[in-house]
Amino acid sequence: MARRASAAAVLLLGSLAAGYIAPQLPVQALKLGFALFISIVSIILFFDWKPPPARQWRSGIRTVPIGLGAGLVSGLAGIAGGNVIVPTLIYFNVPAHRATATASTLGVPIAAMGALGYMLLAPASNHPGLVGYVDLQAFVFIVVGAVLAAPLGVRFAQRLPASTLKRVFAVMLLLVALRMVF
Repeated sequence: MARRASAAAVLLLGSLAAGYIAPQLPVQALKLGFALFISIVSIILFFDWKPPPARQWRSGIRTVPIGLGAGLVSGLAGIAGGNVIVPTLIYFNVPAHRATATASTLGVPIAAMGALGYMLLAPASNHPGLVGYVDLQAFVFIVVGAVLAAPLGVRFAQRLPASTLKRVFAVMLLLVALRMVF
């Protein structure tokens, strides 16, 4: 249990750090880099690529770069982490339903840490309704929508076979990538 808690802590640290790193990157490079990353992930998931059976989730210090990277990518992209965590866990032979449930569980803390990073680490703003880079009105509506819709998503995911769930997730990722580019 302690190993999982430390992996989650590093994941959250990566998400927090994104609030410092993102403003230093060119916007177009950030958009294209994320779109390319999730396009590759969506193709891998859609065509049901299977990692070697011996590949398993790492333990101890070896989880640090994985967690830090997943949190950082999630924070840089401004997502709750499902688009990064699910493919990462599947890469380590975690079953799709368990990977989705884990990502759902971590979504709120990752989003909270990312938002906190963008609130605290951004330069001061004179725009009303903004705290750092975070638009408070949009924040409230997104949180309410996510809380209301999450149980529906869980029920939907539980009713699908794992292979269908992967394909649905892959199509969703590709749509996100297209949205980032256009």
